[in-house]
Amino acid sequence: MKRIVLAAGLVLLSNAACGGTGSSDQSTAAIPPEATAEQGAALQKLSAATGERWSFRQHDLFATPAHVEGRTANLLAGRTPKAATLAFLETNKALFKMTAPQSELQETRSRTDALAMTHVRFEQRTHGLRVLGAELMAHYDADGALRVIDANYVAGLEGMDLSPAITAAQAEEKAFAELRARSQSKTAVATAPELAVYAPGDRAPALAYRLTIEDTNLDSLTRVEYTIDAKSGMVLEALSNLQELAAQGLSSTGKTFSFEASQQGAGYALIDTTRATGGIRTYSANNGQNAPGALVTSTSLTANWDRTGAKPGSAVDAHYYAGKVYDVYKAKLARNGLNGQGGAMISTVHYGQNFANAFWTGQQMVYGDGTAATASFAAALDVVGHEFTHGVTQSESNLTYQNQSGALNEALSDIFGNIIEHEVFPDATKNWQVGEGLLGAQFLRDMQDPAKGRQPGHMAEFVRTSQDNGGVHINSGIVNNAAFLMTMGGTQARSKIQVPRGIGWESLAKVFYRANT
Repeated sequence: MKRIVLAAGLVLLSNAACGGTGSSDQSTAAIPPEATAEQGAALQKLSAATGERWSFRQHDLFATPAHVEGRTANLLAGRTPKAATLAFLETNKALFKMTAPQSELQETRSRTDALAMTHVRFEQRTHGLRVLGAELMAHYDADGALRVIDANYVAGLEGMDLSPAITAAQAEEKAFAELRARSQSKTAVATAPELAVYAPGDRAPALAYRLTIEDTNLDSLTRVEYTIDAKSGMVLEALSNLQELAAQGLSSTGKTFSFEASQQGAGYALIDTTRATGGIRTYSANNGQNAPGALVTSTSLTANWDRTGAKPGSAVDAHYYAGKVYDVYKAKLARNGLNGQGGAMISTVHYGQNFANAFWTGQQMVYGDGTAATASFAAALDVVGHEFTHGVTQSESNLTYQNQSGALNEALSDIFGNIIEHEVFPDATKNWQVGEGLLGAQFLRDMQDPAKGRQPGHMAEFVRTSQDNGGVHINSGIVNNAAFLMTMGGTQARSKIQVPRGIGWESLAKVFYRANT
């Protein structure tokens, strides 16, 4: 249900460049046809009060404003972003169909970016329970004026019966029963069920338990987020969140890398404490099926690192490339690790037997050795950057790994994986391919020409499927190709639309990072 508009930052940038959304002689509201009479009156009142033209777009499922745009005076003078936003919403609650913003919204994050624009995010709650996926973001310009509000707000929850008929333990058992129907897992573990309100918009809101069941055993590899009806015990949703890179690879780098390690007893371990507060830590599953596994160690600082197994040296690849990924995010985007606050970066190599894949578990990166004909998936910098970016997305926009938002999630990982690779190993041709070298002369995906990787490159070619979480690894090609064109320029193969001049790699990174965060 996560549909917060990622382009809000782009709207602010474009408005700033054009001098704002309106002026004092443009105070007539732009009322959409789907607005209620009360909303229309509220928008007119807002426009008159601010002397600016305000507009909004109604959410297609919730019938509440999804995007509101205009300009206020400086609201941040002497007030926190939280206080300013809640006061604005209280004054204009008829427009948003809210009852009590102060109790319905809980701040989850506030930050000021490099352009001095402030962004504050809230999640919706009702009677203390989280409304799953419902949130609101307010965006202020450098002068403290509120310019944009993006929201997934669910109205009319005040009268819901919030007394569960089943316990959390019963909900957990319902989830495990569903998992057993699809998996032979005997080692899966569950998070504590959270009582919340499930309101996807296409059906009536329901009181529900939300929990995640995860199994890192290769034979039953899974990570499923369950939503269980707290009244009937029915499984409302079972969403696989195992964000993997479905691919194969070919050769290891065979190069000697310099990296940071730490003393451990009489030996040394792959722990880099110079980057991120939690450090970069690299483990080996020793071809087993659990992560993180055993910390990779050596008796020498300059030799004997990970010299056993099918693909010796994979731990060096993962450790070195994780450091490069951290460095690029830090230098180019001022980001400190996965969560932006220095959280540990954990990698596991030698996962399983002949496991030709890499994935983000929700907590760490994991890499397989591949088959006898392939290299370790840790040997590709863009793959390491791809998996790390899944963690960034989880920490920021938290795009649901399903359908169009899941394809955007995958595209963001491809885009930043290649941005990072291009920064470390500049090559304007090869770096538009994902996983080049893992398959010899082949590659996993081609962002310049998605058709080469059997992907669509235009929305007219969008693939509707129930497989692959709604085609997340397929339809990502559409966004990937857009990223290529906006960076390099060119002609879109399907629409024939020409982009005369690209914005370049550095601007690409800033635009998509701003959108994701």
